[in-house]
Amino acid sequence: MSADAQPALVFRFCPRCGAAGLESGAGSRFSCASCRFIFYLDVAAAVAAIIRGDDDRVLLTRRAIDPQRGKLDVPGGFVEPGETAEEALHRELREELNLEIVDSKYFCSEFNTYDYGGLRYNTLDVYYTCGVHDPSLIRAADDISDYDFVLPREIDMSDVAFDSVRRVLARLVRSA
Repeated sequence: MSADAQPALVFRFCPRCGAAGLESGAGSRFSCASCRFIFYLDVAAAVAAIIRGDDDRVLLTRRAIDPQRGKLDVPGGFVEPGETAEEALHRELREELNLEIVDSKYFCSEFNTYDYGGLRYNTLDVYYTCGVHDPSLIRAADDISDYDFVLPREIDMSDVAFDSVRRVLARLVRSA
């Protein structure tokens, strides 16, 4: 992690009173010595889809943007305020791949970190297994440059963007 990804170096002013010198506390807690405001940098929620195709192949995407531009990933993204995880999953699959998913079932969750804009975010990634109405409608868009269906045992894990995705894909390999 680069020094600028540390929250204590990014958050320097109180969001309530504007005083300089927020003090780092335990975990993701920051406090202001001037007004006693406590700011928590909580975990961000994200969703991801494990979509199986023919012969147990899994749909992998290629990231079109940083972080990890060009690396393999699974489709998904961050949950927006006011959304359920399931709503976010449907929205992300429509935005990224033009897909309508069916039969989504909770698979597992994984802790992850996501470096973006000079800050390291802690995330909780919630994985679902999903089917799709019509795979012929897949179109890479949004933050995806390409996609392919790959056998889990043939995936080059060094080409996978995030630790949580590697752990989930390894779990799929073990369960095959």
